[in-house]
Amino acid sequence: MSRNRGPNTSEKCPFYVLPDNPLSAEASVNQCVQCATCGNARLKGMRDDFRQLAYLTIMEEEPNYEPDHPSGASFITFIKSRVCYRLWSERLRLREESLE
Repeated sequence: MSRNRGPNTSEKCPFYVLPDNPLSAEASVNQCVQCATCGNARLKGMRDDFRQLAYLTIMEEEPNYEPDHPSGASFITFIKSRVCYRLWSERLRLREESLE
């Protein structure tokens, strides 16, 4: 993972999603998928899979958002971190799988 991309820099990435409307994150999801698959020809061929994983993550994690959480994270920050972590975890899993 490059120091300029991935979960360690996700706070610098723009992300937009409306509650109860996962499709509102289309541009953000596309950007996240491009980031997570960049530099790996095999993963570039799996961008649709990564896109589906991002939307699935949004739908699964949305009910877990707590606006009164002590961290004070906004809905967008909460979802963005979950999507980024999940995509990069999948990238790592696939990389390890290919090394076996």
